Amino acid sequence: MQFEERLEVPVALELANVFLRFSNEQQASYAERGRLVQDGRYCAEAAAMAKAIMDRGECGRAQQILAWCKALQGDHGAAAGDFCAALPNLTQDPATLRTWPVTVHLWCLGSPIWWPWWRRPSPWPSSPRPGQRQR
Repeated sequence: MQFEERLEVPVALELANVFLRFSNEQQASYAERGRLVQDGRYCAEAAAMAKAIMDRGECGRAQQILAWCKALQGDHGAAAGDFCAALPNLTQDPATLRTWPVTVHLWCLGSPIWWPWWRRPSPWPSSPRPGQRQR
């Protein structure tokens, strides 16, 4: 991107979010699919914006956007590594911990470090907790 250094981090992060939103059919409504939202449509732009934000400093949300871009492009191994690398930066913000992607990442990790977090009420009562059997 030509003028990425002129964008402030919150503005660049919002722009990367918009690019990602229009690149992810899983999060779009039925009416938006195909015409407005298409898998991978703006992944390159979202990834470039996320990398520009990460060049300025650590930003868990930017790393998470980059991971989503890699996942949408089919590079699931690299995406999993980026999701895990984003976790320490995401957990510093309590509001971010309540988002669905972070909840899924923490559940997938199954690490004892995160277990106290899982003792809180779950937004999904039917989902098993780490170490708990499915009924």
